[in-house]
Amino acid sequence: MSAVSVQWANIVSHWDELESLYNLEKDNSNGTAPRLYRRLRELREQAVSVDE
Repeated sequence: MSAVSVQWANIVSHWDELESLYNLEKDNSNGTAPRLYRRLRELREQAVSVDE
């Protein structure tokens, strides 16, 4: 996946962190994972700013 895009490369390089966030939030009664979602957005934005 790292070869697909800069965004994916950044996500893959932080996979362990993302997995930990998922595991912390997977049993939320409302079905959301706000910390995981926020971190994914941050990683995507970081990759976009580096790519420009």
